[in-house]
Amino acid sequence: MAISGSTTVNATMTSGGTVGDALQFKWSVVSTDIANNRSTVSWQLVLISYDYGLINSVPQKAWNVTINEQDFSGTANVGIGNNTTKTLASGTVVIPHDSDGTKIFSYSFSQVFDITFNGWVGTVSGSGTGVLNTIPRATTPTLSDVSIDMGETLSITLPRASNSFTHTLQHDFHAGEWTTFATGATTSATLTPPLSWADRIPWQTSGTCRIKCITYNGSTQMGSTIVQFTAVVPDSVKPFVSNVAISEQTEGLKDKFNAYIQGQSKIKVTITGTGARSSLIQKYAAQFDGALYNERTFTTNIIKSSGTVPLVTTVTDSRKRQGTLTTNLTVLAYEYPQIKNFRAYRSDAVGAEDPDGNIVTIDLEFDITPLNNKNNKVFRIYSKRSDLGTWDNIYTSYGDYSMNTQIILSDSTFDTDYDYQLKLEVEDYFKMVEAQSSVSAAYTLVDYHSSGKGISFGKVAQREGFDCYLDSEFFNKAHFHNLTYELIYLNSSTFNLNNITDSGEYYVAATLVKNCPSTQNGYLSVRKYNDSYCIQTYTTYANERYERIKVAGTWRTWVDKTFVVGVIEEGTSGIWKYRKWSNGFCELWGKTNQISVAIDNSWGNIFTCGDAVKSVAYPFTFKTEPRVTMSPYRATNNNFGIYTAGNGNPIKQTPAVSVWRGTSSSSTQVSIEFYVYGELA
Repeated sequence: MAISGSTTVNATMTSGGTVGDALQFKWSVVSTDIANNRSTVSWQLVLISYDYGLINSVPQKAWNVTINEQDFSGTANVGIGNNTTKTLASGTVVIPHDSDGTKIFSYSFSQVFDITFNGWVGTVSGSGTGVLNTIPRATTPTLSDVSIDMGETLSITLPRASNSFTHTLQHDFHAGEWTTFATGATTSATLTPPLSWADRIPWQTSGTCRIKCITYNGSTQMGSTIVQFTAVVPDSVKPFVSNVAISEQTEGLKDKFNAYIQGQSKIKVTITGTGARSSLIQKYAAQFDGALYNERTFTTNIIKSSGTVPLVTTVTDSRKRQGTLTTNLTVLAYEYPQIKNFRAYRSDAVGAEDPDGNIVTIDLEFDITPLNNKNNKVFRIYSKRSDLGTWDNIYTSYGDYSMNTQIILSDSTFDTDYDYQLKLEVEDYFKMVEAQSSVSAAYTLVDYHSSGKGISFGKVAQREGFDCYLDSEFFNKAHFHNLTYELIYLNSSTFNLNNITDSGEYYVAATLVKNCPSTQNGYLSVRKYNDSYCIQTYTTYANERYERIKVAGTWRTWVDKTFVVGVIEEGTSGIWKYRKWSNGFCELWGKTNQISVAIDNSWGNIFTCGDAVKSVAYPFTFKTEPRVTMSPYRATNNNFGIYTAGNGNPIKQTPAVSVWRGTSSSSTQVSIEFYVYGELA
């Protein structure tokens, strides 16, 4: 593109072979009419002489000029001196541009000389083309932002080429058609994408919007341009949890307590989510009481926490945006009934200890969780004489959730000639717990049984045989046949396992005594070396096992001896031999049957056979992809290498195996040994 140009042709030549005169056509743009899409161009036909270009005066000679198919003609005198420039003709011409504002025009020119100049010179002519600067036609808008949120306003600047230009603006946002939003716009416009546009892109957070600018000069369309920007769905447009339905799943609790109970309640939750601007709910999730759930409807584990327990529910929509709702549940704190103290002893009528008394007094302390005073509450006291096998209910009360008191059992008589076992039962809606205490017969240093076949030291003789209730030490050898241990009951808060160092077997009420390694009731075995060294082993009803040792007067930490990894099953299945371990892992080993394969596919410097051995199914399904070790089992003179060829289901089968050799073979005996180790599903 240019605003001027020229074409020069030789008119005369000297005898020395140099140019004497030249004929030149020159043009230049005088003005540009943007509104009418045209340029005014001036032109000149010029004769240029050089050192030996003298042409004597001659008559007028004809000239012709054609510019963009417009013809001009006339006559001129071609006489000229040396080193001179002479204008033979000139003029102006209006050249219309093409519709897009561009223009390439052609021109030609000629001048009649009809002179003798180192020979005859007749008509000299030339031609050329000119490329005019493009006249701006259609306006290209400038946008204030390349990306805006829906609901915000986009400013559009219209840098029009002529003040007479106006514009029509249209948009197309995922609609398949153009929508006009401005007409007659001159230098600027605005567009505010509505939030409703988000309905058109339910799977996206943004989309491309095109703006078409149609430029007019009056009613004449000058052209159109298209620009674009990104319309973003605002962050505020996100799904929300519209409802969370919660119901008690432990039978009877709603009717009894109308509340959620720690350690007892479990809830069923159904989440309802609503999309935003046509989005679809794709995922549901919840967090509750330390657990995660990824379903719309689920039942929780039994609630471990108490107080205000948040249920955080989340929905994710097709735009991958999330909405969250926190629902606070009030959970009543609850513990099973706790017997903190239960001690029975012989006493007088006012409860003072009396080893020879025939009344028994009880010191007891227990707690029952009230649960808004809707929990059941009852405690019962039973007694059993040592020579009888049945328990008698001697006291029952339904009055209190907590007690720390003394009860004188004055309505019952406890024969001083017999031991008695006392039992306390404390029961609420969920559980009954018990503790026992022994009451000895009346004290006497030595007593003989009425049959004459029994003797007792330290207490009345109650049976035939030998009984000793005094602390005893044997200073010579003692040999016991058919030795039987009597359990010692540790069933109140007065007991501390740190102080239980005498060898023996003990029954432990775990929630009452101090320094017990578990909350499960069980049995304590003590082996004593001396006051500074002993070992305790505690085994619960749930088969938990703990052990600790006292060294130089100091107790070491309890060690959990419950779990020891061991083999729980061995066997054979198909080609496999297997071994299952108690930690959930399994190992397999086996060898495929020998097959003959051709290893003759050339691959570089080796030969291969793909999928020579197909995948082999495992007898079990693994939780994740197990570790697989493969090795070739070679027959004589059948050397080959192996590599894996893919595995479509690695938790259920081995990978397929390809084989290779350094030389081609039409028949190689192939067998593969596998070793597999992983965690079972």
